[in-house]
Amino acid sequence: MDELLGILAASSGEASTGTGSVSLSLGATLRSSASGAAGGLFTDANQNTIVGIRGSFDDQEVFTAASPAETFPGNIFPVTSQTTYTLTDVQLDLLDGFPISRQYWSIAQGDLPSGQVTTGFGTGTSAVPEVIEIPQFGAFLVHLDQYGIVDPASDAAAGNQSVSISGLLGLSPANPNIQGLTSILQDERAAINDRATFALGEIAVGRDGDNPEVSIRRSDQDRVIVKDAGGNASLDQVAPNSQVTEFLDEADPLFFPSNPTVKVPGRGPDVLTNRPTFRKLGFLRKAAVTTLMADQLRGYARRTGQTRFVVDGKILDITGYKGP
Repeated sequence: MDELLGILAASSGEASTGTGSVSLSLGATLRSSASGAAGGLFTDANQNTIVGIRGSFDDQEVFTAASPAETFPGNIFPVTSQTTYTLTDVQLDLLDGFPISRQYWSIAQGDLPSGQVTTGFGTGTSAVPEVIEIPQFGAFLVHLDQYGIVDPASDAAAGNQSVSISGLLGLSPANPNIQGLTSILQDERAAINDRATFALGEIAVGRDGDNPEVSIRRSDQDRVIVKDAGGNASLDQVAPNSQVTEFLDEADPLFFPSNPTVKVPGRGPDVLTNRPTFRKLGFLRKAAVTTLMADQLRGYARRTGQTRFVVDGKILDITGYKGP
């Protein structure tokens, strides 16, 4: 029977234990992307402001500046928060088929893709997408095996990016545009950009030595910038993401040589609030994680007979899963 037998609420002696760790970092996709190029190359994309007035927008999209007046110069950054769970009692063998390198997966709905899936964030699938259907939910997982951006939740994210991202301006950002799918699972947890989680991967799997890891992720962008119609940067309206708890002042000589510092999001596990965990996921997302782990661990399960694993205090049961 090609289905999952569920996620149980209690642990047992036969289940393998897992430990959780947390990471969050920021992707400087604009200010770091132009190695050796002139600063004007990406400032022309207007994804930043050299001054900017900090404030907030109400539900009628009316902007109110902060009081006292405060400037907020800088670029738009994608942010990713994740919790990583390591199954410390699972010792993988090379023949088990569990990914050697990190893989990124996201959740889609509607028709299965007939060709390559791409996003405006420089991520996407191969020409023939790898998909895994999620039983009983009318949804499926998509493997983002083309990942042309440094993962915002990786240690390398502080370094240079090889691509820039445009289309993040305004109250309703146009990016990431998703091509090749009829529908994606948008992220209702986001404050600004509810498609960023799909584009940057909602679930990641990989290894810590011989132990499997699964990361539960969510992404957003760190601010809204609405440019002044007359080109006066002093009147640019900037609303920081209310879920980003810390902004730092850092020098950016490449794109802001005249500014002593600009505003960048902070770093740390809880800079983006409402950090995702397996325990707090809704039914579809929890079923997606279970389906993905069942698919990736089936070689291990055949070899060892173990089909129950503890993730975040919940039993993940892959009994009966046969895969696509």
